[in-house]
This record gives sequence, structure tokens and C-alpha cells, in this order.
Amino acid sequence: MSICKLCLQEKDLIKKSHPISDFLYYELYDEKHKINKLIPREFVKGNTRVTRPSTGEYEGNLLCQDCDNHIIGQYESYSRIALLGGKLPAHECPTFSVCKNSEGLDLTYCEHISYKKFKLFLLSILWRANISQRDFFRNVNLGEDSNIIRDMIYNGNPGNVDDYPILLHTYLNDKQVPSDIIGEPTRIEKDQRIMYVFVISGFVILYHISKQNIPEWFIKYTIQPSNEAFIFHLPIGKGQEFLLKYFGIG
Repeated sequence: MSICKLCLQEKDLIKKSHPISDFLYYELYDEKHKINKLIPREFVKGNTRVTRPSTGEYEGNLLCQDCDNHIIGQYESYSRIALLGGKLPAHECPTFSVCKNSEGLDLTYCEHISYKKFKLFLLSILWRANISQRDFFRNVNLGEDSNIIRDMIYNGNPGNVDDYPILLHTYLNDKQVPSDIIGEPTRIEKDQRIMYVFVISGFVILYHISKQNIPEWFIKYTIQPSNEAFIFHLPIGKGQEFLLKYFGIG
């Protein structure tokens, strides 16, 4: 028995836990059941497919079964159905529509998506990457924020709109950039702000960690307590430029 990283109780810990939820690898496997993993520092050299493992990152002895399967599991189950399709209560069943914002940028507008479950699901990916000892997640170090986010996940508290806001982007419409990749998470420190970037299967998840200096537009387009969310579509031809910028390379 050991201490579970989430409930902080001494329990038997499971042997296989995925920091990045397994269902997010759904479209990443090729015909040989291989995943293309991207390392940002190699991406700029044109080496977009660095390693090809047969499964996503996982490790054991981090979480007990109750925390992994039930607490985090409830957020994963909801988000899987919300994103991939399935039956949900009407008030938690998201609808999606494509529109433009006031700046003329294309985005997908999501209504009726659970602020609590979806935000905590995304935060659980960041937090699990933080507690992981896998080399792939070596750039994720939340420091004191780890305990705050742990408490939010464990107690089912998504916090206020400006508590660790998250932006979602997709470059699936830009065929010049491969979408069948998962990118090594990257830490960005800029203008006294700390952010983390995850790239998964054509989507970019941007976490704003610092409480100060959060741009107004970040708050405007993050997941809202009104159960709304937005996914930005990168302009055609701008996918690679975007990735390089947010990886801190370009």
C-alpha cells in the first residue's frame, strides 16, 4: 500500500494509469497501431514523427482505483460522450455550431457543455501530467498550484472562470500540418505569465496557470460557468506557425 496522489490516503494503487485519457488517443493509431509522438525541439527541424509507440503514456503506483476510475473517471466518461457522441441528459448534452467572432475568426461554439465536468476533465490531464514521472511530461511542473488543482479535482470544484482558464484550438482544417500526433507538453513563461500547451490529435489545449495578467480575450473564450465553450479554428496555412509560436520556438 502507498499514498494515492489524489485522495492522499494509504491504499492499494493501480498498476496502469494514463495521464492523458486513453480515449483521446482514439484517432492517433495508424494501421499498425502506432502513435506518432512529437517533440517540440525536433519539430522545428522538420522531424515531426519522432517515436512510434504502440500505446499512450501510462504508469502505475500513482492513484488508487476509486480516484482513477470513479473521481477522475466520471469526468472522463462525460467528456468522452460529449466529444465523441452518446446519450447524455439534455442539460449536459452539448450542441455545436460554427460561427465567426467579432474579429472574423472561425470558431466552434459549444452550448450545454458541463462547465464542472469538462473543465475538471481538462485540468485532470494537466495535473496527471504534473505528477507523472514519465520523461514525456518533464516540462510540466505546477509547483504549489498542483495542490490547488488536486483539491479542485478531488472535491469536484471547477472554481471561478479565472481559476486556471483553458483555451481550445484546432488545426484540423489545415492539412499542411499532421493531425495524427501527440505533442510533448510545453511550458511557456511570457510577460510574467505561466502557461502550458498540450497538442493532441489536431487539437491544442492551452492552460493559463498564473492568476495575474490573464488577457481579457482569454477569459472571454475560456470554458464558461454558463456551460458554454469555444474552439478556435486556425486559419488555413497558419497551423505550423501557431504550433511553433506556442511551443516557444517561433
